[in-house]
Amino acid sequence: MGFDDEDFDLMLKEFPQKENCRSDTLYALAGNSIVFQELEAIFEVILNEDYVTEFVADSTGQLQLIC
Repeated sequence: MGFDDEDFDLMLKEFPQKENCRSDTLYALAGNSIVFQELEAIFEVILNEDYVTEFVADSTGQLQLIC
């Protein structure tokens, strides 16, 4: 899907594993990955199905979806 063996091997070069230890950083990055096509489809449904009535910026400048 979004994170294949080639991606894992590239990350392994950046975060090499120590002998007899696992790389927590590497596993966290691999585990927190999301397939872009899935995220894109979620936003298409949200934006095309009139679930969102407006976007509002909060005090930190982040956009909030107001349904």
